[in-house]
Amino acid sequence: MALRIERIDFKPWGCFEDLSLNFSSEAGEVNLIYGPNATGKSTTSRGERSLLYGIEAQTKDNHSHDYGDLCIGARLSLDGEVVELSRRKRRVGSLVGTDGEPLSGDPIAVALGGLTEDVYRGLFQVDHETLVKGGVDLLKGGGEIGASLFAAAAGIAALHDTLTTLDGEAESLYNPRGRSSVLHKALKQLRESEKGLRGMVLNPSRHASMTRKLVKAEEASESLSKEMQEIELQARTIERRRTIAPLLDTHAARTEELAELGDVPELEQSAATDRSDAQGRLRVGRAQLKRAQGKIAKLGEEVGAIEINDALIESLKSPRPLVTGASARASCNRLATAWQARRRSSASESGRSRHCGDRRPPAGRWIAT
Repeated sequence: MALRIERIDFKPWGCFEDLSLNFSSEAGEVNLIYGPNATGKSTTSRGERSLLYGIEAQTKDNHSHDYGDLCIGARLSLDGEVVELSRRKRRVGSLVGTDGEPLSGDPIAVALGGLTEDVYRGLFQVDHETLVKGGVDLLKGGGEIGASLFAAAAGIAALHDTLTTLDGEAESLYNPRGRSSVLHKALKQLRESEKGLRGMVLNPSRHASMTRKLVKAEEASESLSKEMQEIELQARTIERRRTIAPLLDTHAARTEELAELGDVPELEQSAATDRSDAQGRLRVGRAQLKRAQGKIAKLGEEVGAIEINDALIESLKSPRPLVTGASARASCNRLATAWQARRRSSASESGRSRHCGDRRPPAGRWIAT
């Protein structure tokens, strides 16, 4: 792609606040910019390069204006097509159109076709500083006239420094007289890896032997799996037997008890109810018996506590005249009460079914009025 600068505008740039340079000359004509020192020739040259490659981050052309105000406009001819654009000092989107909006692409970079800024500076912007560096580079050539002339002609002032750097890097990569270079280390590692690879390679005979061993191992594994299944089945059977063993023992004991009973008559359907009723009556009878025994014991204690006058009893055995009076009646009543209590106690001890003899005091002798 052909690139031609028809006009360049510094608005502002360096010492220029608003300056336009028109380069729209006829074909075959040359535009020459000249002037005394400190009139802006180098500033114009840096402005042209900044238009093509962008304004440097630490440019020295902001001595009169702020960074944000620096702007280089231009009218370019790209393959005969006129393009108006401007270059601002920005990290991103520094190339803007006439409306001030960043362009979607960079037509200048496309037109330069990969030409770097350093090469452009060496070929098209030779200033006093570049000439001084070129002379120093010729002195560094050390008799290499061809390289020095090439560097000088191409404007590559640092060619010898670059070659020296490349030689140093090449020596660090490979030094025939040394063993610590990168290439020597890489070759050593390669030989070790190849040796390990040879040890890991499996030859056919070894592969066949390992295949036979694998088949035998699989057969043994299958046999062991079947054996394990049988053992697990036996273990489950033993566990079930261990679980029901107490039930089996109980069943056997009940079977023996049933055999000892022999022929057991069949009971009526009401046998369970009758048995339950009988047990209930038995519990009631036992409770009543317990209460009766408690009463008997209490009455026995009361009888044992009565003091009997033996002399009086002996005197009553013989006929006596009729005794009258309140004291006689009281004595007779006490004797009758004690006699009845002793009689009831004796009857309870002998049982309900046993008949106790009728022991009464002699008639006609216990009369009190």
